[in-house]
Amino acid sequence: MGLWIVIAQAFILRRLLKYADYKVLRVTLAAMGFLVPAFFLPNASWQLLFVAPFFSVANRLSQAFLTTIVSRSAGESVQGEILGVNPSVTAVAQAIPPVVAGYLAAQIVEQARSTSLHCSSFCRELYSGSFLSETIELQRRSCT
Repeated sequence: MGLWIVIAQAFILRRLLKYADYKVLRVTLAAMGFLVPAFFLPNASWQLLFVAPFFSVANRLSQAFLTTIVSRSAGESVQGEILGVNPSVTAVAQAIPPVVAGYLAAQIVEQARSTSLHCSSFCRELYSGSFLSETIELQRRSCT
């Protein structure tokens, strides 16, 4: 992915500078929106190699053009301050989703463990024969 970020920064970004910043940003953010679900489509891990480069390029271009828009939006007297705060806000924004995802994953795993315990006890009873003998006994009683 790092190679694709370098390619995006060195070659693609320079060609896109002739277009309006907000238009390029709109396209790159839309591309990222379509590419995030594309990570779930591959059936094998090697197939991710077809999705990751496009996402890397779109991500890098959106970051570059977003910084450009922030820089142009700030007045000259506060431009340095704004450009210093921008990476900090971006870092905080990128730190929150992994924390939330970790919490959600822990909850899902805990639910999966309790479900698998119920399933395993049912399967143990089913294969031990006690479940089958009780079922046969109930059927025999209902027939008589």
